Amino acid sequence: PNARSSRRPTAPTHGRSALNILFASTVFPHRLDVSRGTYNRELCAALAAEHDVRVVAPVDWRTAIKRRDRRTDDDPPGVAIARPAYWYVPRFRPQSLGRRLLAASRRGLRDVGHGWTPDLVVSYWLYPDAWAAQQLADSHRARHATIVGGSDVLQLPSDPLRGAYARDVLQRCDAALAVSEQLVRAIESVEPQAHAVVWSQGIRTETLFPGPADRARRELRLPPDGPVFLWVGRMVEVKRLDRLLDAFAMLKPNTGDAPHRLVLVGDGPSRAAAEAHAATIGVAHRVVFAGAIAPAELGPWYRACDAVVISSDSEGLPNVLREGLACGRPFASSDVGGISEIGDDGCRVLSDAGSAASLADAMATVLRPSFRDGAAAWPVRTWSDAAADLLAAVPSRPSREPVAI
Repeated sequence: PNARSSRRPTAPTHGRSALNILFASTVFPHRLDVSRGTYNRELCAALAAEHDVRVVAPVDWRTAIKRRDRRTDDDPPGVAIARPAYWYVPRFRPQSLGRRLLAASRRGLRDVGHGWTPDLVVSYWLYPDAWAAQQLADSHRARHATIVGGSDVLQLPSDPLRGAYARDVLQRCDAALAVSEQLVRAIESVEPQAHAVVWSQGIRTETLFPGPADRARRELRLPPDGPVFLWVGRMVEVKRLDRLLDAFAMLKPNTGDAPHRLVLVGDGPSRAAAEAHAATIGVAHRVVFAGAIAPAELGPWYRACDAVVISSDSEGLPNVLREGLACGRPFASSDVGGISEIGDDGCRVLSDAGSAASLADAMATVLRPSFRDGAAAWPVRTWSDAAADLLAAVPSRPSREPVAI
């Protein structure tokens, strides 16, 4: 995911000619869930700077009946978007979901332009999204690149009902884009012939940029003194907020220094347990539960902290760490998933997975000025970079003949 990656494409293969690009996935923002797949919206906006991009983002029928106007105020300008409803009963014949999503996607493709045909279809999530997108690509003899989310390739292939569809996509797509080397290896273990490459998301540099902490803390009404650690995410069990709080409780300031503080941005089913645990171990007065914050408003929170921290049992390639680096903030994290592929030892400190004591040591170490300097020097990957690398990863001609399913 950075210049040091051996698998990252280094040059576009399409020249300067504009392409007709269809993005097809349910993982895209709509009126009732404006934070859903915001990274896919950013990718489409970046691709649309040089290409004709159209989006088909089906929504579940239960969402469709709640709000007919499913556009958001932040839809990419100039990009035609269809959000057709697909009809499906959860937990009933999950293998039929792909065909229902395909039917809705075909309607959506007609809605975004009669007579318009894609040269390239881009999808997100192996099944049902990428499977339906593969059928669209085949029917138009277009190339197909799918972005692997993480648990889709780690869990779906072993599913007795849906695994065959996921493996079919990996075998037939022109490029499978994974956010880490770990996921590339997972793809290759499922389908050795897959064209899998490391591809990482970009950063919205309009809102995520370096700046002074004191100004950001005033804006957010945070105490001006003392080190501040920031955690951002969905509060679920795998994030192990209890371990983070235990590690935080172990930090001791030098004599006369202001105490450490921890800011938790996000919400979820584990929030109540985290608040109770903070009170039990006596750190509640130094922990701020800020609640859910819109992605476009996260910049000041990153700039207000001294370091970003993660304590999860499992991760893919968490974008919050890359966002923190874009704002000039180093990170301390448990060494799980693809986290070791983010940054380098000059801007991060990794801890032993599962150890609160090791995480506490990492948090104390990362406050050294050298890590702040390393984060400030780390190159920022923009969405334009991500768009160019996506196109570079896809062969210039279809690598396989269309196969009807």
